[in-house]
Amino acid sequence: MGCVRRAVFASVLIIALTAAVACGKSDRDSRVATTLGANPATLQNRLDAQRTEAIRKDETIPAGQRVLLSDGVLTFSEYEAAILEMARCVRAAGGQLELGEPRLNRRGLYTYSPSWPVSSPSGTEATIRECIEENLSLVSLLWAEVVTVPEQELRAAMGEMRNCLSGKGIPDVGALSQPADFHAFLRDKALAGTLTPEFQTTYLSCALEVENNWGIAGFAPAT
Repeated sequence: MGCVRRAVFASVLIIALTAAVACGKSDRDSRVATTLGANPATLQNRLDAQRTEAIRKDETIPAGQRVLLSDGVLTFSEYEAAILEMARCVRAAGGQLELGEPRLNRRGLYTYSPSWPVSSPSGTEATIRECIEENLSLVSLLWAEVVTVPEQELRAAMGEMRNCLSGKGIPDVGALSQPADFHAFLRDKALAGTLTPEFQTTYLSCALEVENNWGIAGFAPAT
């Protein structure tokens, strides 16, 4: 298999959002409705009149997305259509997506990690990024508001991660309570030179289980 360059987009966004929720006040949690296990077809983001008008007038937003959002509602079918058009565009540009991607998680979010061969013609990366920008620059942000992880679910997921790691013999995880804590734990292991293949396998298996169970995109490290 040839070498590829890879970029991860949705995952980074969602981790940032879940961290923001976890650091917020407790009263915010009462306003965040869970979408875990929900029928995605029932999900939507209904914008107020002020936001809708601002989107209509903002010429920095790609025209297709302005038209899509001009009625003030982003439905799942519209979000899904934008995702699929992005994927078509990426492949037409010479990019690749992993088997099964874009992948819909249990929270109603599509995740994807485009890549392109290092031997690709000059401009391939820029074209792929343009595919994503043109179709999802605003749509993905608005959909992230729909699938934000409530604080109580994030706490439960991080507890499951601690239990999984400690149950498999990984020490020093008792104080880890946020996604960023686990990422730092992994980074510190790498810097210390103690990131053994056995540890990586154990960590990845726990992280993937938590990511899948709780629909927290981007929690498991990229492989």
